[in-house]
Amino acid sequence: MRAWYLLSALAAVCMGCADSGGHAPGGCGLEAYGWLPADQVGRVVSYQEFEDLRLSAETLNALLEGAGYEQFTPLPYGGRLFTMRYTTQDKGRQVQATGGLALPWNDGDPPEAFPRVLFLHGTSGFTSACAPSRQADDAGLALLLLAAHGWVVVLPDYIGLDAEADPDQPPEVPHAYLGMEQVAVGSLDMLRAADALLASDLSDLARPSDQVVLWGGSQGGHAVFACDRLAPYYAPEFDIQAALALVPATDLTGLAEYGLTSTNPATFGMAALGASLHRWYESAAPLDELLTDEAPAYLASDLLATMDSSCSPGDLVGDLDDVSQVFTPEVIQAAGDGTLDELEPWGCYLRENSFATARARLRSHTPTLFVLGEADDLVDAATERADFDRLCEMGYRLEYLECAGAGHTDAVAWSLPEQIAWLEARLAGEQPSPDQVCHRGPARRCSMQPE
Repeated sequence: MRAWYLLSALAAVCMGCADSGGHAPGGCGLEAYGWLPADQVGRVVSYQEFEDLRLSAETLNALLEGAGYEQFTPLPYGGRLFTMRYTTQDKGRQVQATGGLALPWNDGDPPEAFPRVLFLHGTSGFTSACAPSRQADDAGLALLLLAAHGWVVVLPDYIGLDAEADPDQPPEVPHAYLGMEQVAVGSLDMLRAADALLASDLSDLARPSDQVVLWGGSQGGHAVFACDRLAPYYAPEFDIQAALALVPATDLTGLAEYGLTSTNPATFGMAALGASLHRWYESAAPLDELLTDEAPAYLASDLLATMDSSCSPGDLVGDLDDVSQVFTPEVIQAAGDGTLDELEPWGCYLRENSFATARARLRSHTPTLFVLGEADDLVDAATERADFDRLCEMGYRLEYLECAGAGHTDAVAWSLPEQIAWLEARLAGEQPSPDQVCHRGPARRCSMQPE
């Protein structure tokens, strides 16, 4: 089986290069394919505005002040919020996806040129009911607050999280959870579609400048690295000037070893990753070589169906309290021996979607803020500290911030002032201080940590 895998992978490398700027898409035994050309993707299919969320600068500032966030005021702009449907591709086949678009707005002002922020969300689920743009009241206000700084904010729902699909039906195109290629391709194509919309129907509201920023946390932090890695191959027209990766899952092999060694918050996320990527790579290997298929959960048989129908797949495994109830003995043994990345095809999924081991060579040198939480037990802080050092050795330009005492979501919230200040400096043309690049200092108190 391993010989077949290696031959298939080599064939994919040889056959896919001509269409992908030197990088062969797919891998891990997938039949070779090329990406569709840019003129067949990134097209606007439809859009609509949430007119009841058209908010002035005065209203947004009042909302912030009323919530006790005066430090983020005054915002210079109001905001307008739209949803979009656009064309993209998955494994070389044209598909459609959805997302949100927030624009700075002051009624009556002529359109200005604003930087574009590609905002990449954390795990919300795996199917259409979980799409952030479907939840306009929650996600929409956050997007408007970012837009009110003077940024065009583009929020992909991600392929497979189609906000307009029937939530009672399995997704037409399944979501590849923590898959580098799918999230990068779909997100970069939404950026293309947003540009097209701003050049046509919304040209009287705002114009995109040449600056592009990537910003995301958790699964979105992984997506930040994915977009940055693949943009030079897939969408080289974008000038990505800065990236903010918050509690990012960059080393999937290390996180899988962490989640398989003992039962912890990462254990079931790694099960979802394994099942999801196993389907995306179209492997013929039985899923029960990875996951158990015993009572009460029957994971190998039922996990994908549950992911396709619920935004809370943890309900299926909520009563399991031992890693042996989730993963097979062979996989647990490999994790303990440090040979998980050699156990095929599962090891290939981890290597291909981790940024120190992916086949796509690093071609960018984007200044990147790398934020961790000292007490994060989901995206394990110890694993990610080590990967920060490894990524720096590869040539990444990373700046490090670790919030003392912060859990997974705490680190994102407590460091928000640092994130905004760092981003504003990069957009103003300030280069990171050389003594801060790839210097991993100790955890420190972040600005919004409660007293």
